[in-house]
Amino acid sequence: ASGSKARVMRWKDSDWENVADASHSEGLISDGIGLEADIVADKNSNNMFVAFEDMNRGGQVRVKQWKGSSWSDLSDPDGIIGAQAGFSPSMAVAGNGNLFLVYHGENEKNVYAYQWNGTVWSTMRSEIVIRGGASESRAATDERSNLYIAYSYKNKGKWNVAAKIWNGLAWIDSKAGKSQNISKGKGNPALSVFDNKLYMCVAEGKIQRKAKARVKMLNFQP
Repeated sequence: ASGSKARVMRWKDSDWENVADASHSEGLISDGIGLEADIVADKNSNNMFVAFEDMNRGGQVRVKQWKGSSWSDLSDPDGIIGAQAGFSPSMAVAGNGNLFLVYHGENEKNVYAYQWNGTVWSTMRSEIVIRGGASESRAATDERSNLYIAYSYKNKGKWNVAAKIWNGLAWIDSKAGKSQNISKGKGNPALSVFDNKLYMCVAEGKIQRKAKARVKMLNFQP
């Protein structure tokens, strides 16, 4: 961010340079304040996508696309996704080229999820994946185009970390059984996929200032 505006830069040779075009000088892609940006690249198309909270639109999530020489809004109107304010947008590009976007809402703290197929945004059964009490949602995909969402959620006054999987047809719990807890505490999960295995790093502990980083792995077999 630069003066609270979303800025995109790239490392070239031995220095940083702005990713700019005629309409977005100095790589500034938000009209006003743009917060909590996330960035992903599609290795198949060489396109880059940036999502951020657009405070000019009341905190709604906005997505912009870089096609190598210019920035554009990803869909109308103005690249705005969803009708509600969103926090901490997270994106992932699947092996089939589909772009996934997740974020949690401002008031009810639902987790919302959308996918872009190159033409339109759509939901996966419902735009709300987790209803109530959730935050810190993160997204990742594997080479089979499965989507993973990890999030912190509060139940009976206690925070835990859980995850769900979209296999292209339905949402699947990441754990068998009644309890879906992967880690205790408000873990602020971070995700990465290698060799079709999901790796998650969480801050584990009931008291955040005493939490310790823990890495877990999920080998999901559809």
